[in-house]
Amino acid sequence: MGFLLDKCSFSPLDEEVIAGCRPFSCGNADLDEFFQHDAPLYSKQMLGINVDFAHRGIGSELMEFIKSWFIDAGNKTGCRFLIVDAYNEEIPLGYYQKNGFTFLFSSESQEAENTGFDKDTKLRTRLMYFDLISLVSEPEEE
Repeated sequence: MGFLLDKCSFSPLDEEVIAGCRPFSCGNADLDEFFQHDAPLYSKQMLGINVDFAHRGIGSELMEFIKSWFIDAGNKTGCRFLIVDAYNEEIPLGYYQKNGFTFLFSSESQEAENTGFDKDTKLRTRLMYFDLISLVSEPEEE
């Protein structure tokens, strides 16, 4: 996790931090708008990846950090699954699949039906999950 440890830090997300991040762009106008205007309303901490750093493995490094954070013995969240509502586009879905995430529903039509849409609806996002138990080694039996 060289880049994250060497160049990044966590801090409360407020207007001052956001102002210091300009110009920020992750390459998606909707996400950029969220980061610049809505994120402080939703979260006290956030880490975003600027489009200038795309395709360098930093996103996967960040995902590994998040996974390791939740399986650390000192973490008391009781979290077993990471759930994302990923944009239903090739690049974001591929990123999550590359990082071990699985679709919650076996098909887009099944997900549409089970989330209140007609089965033929083209979904804007897809639900995906990662089971953290896969990272925890079982104790050896004696």
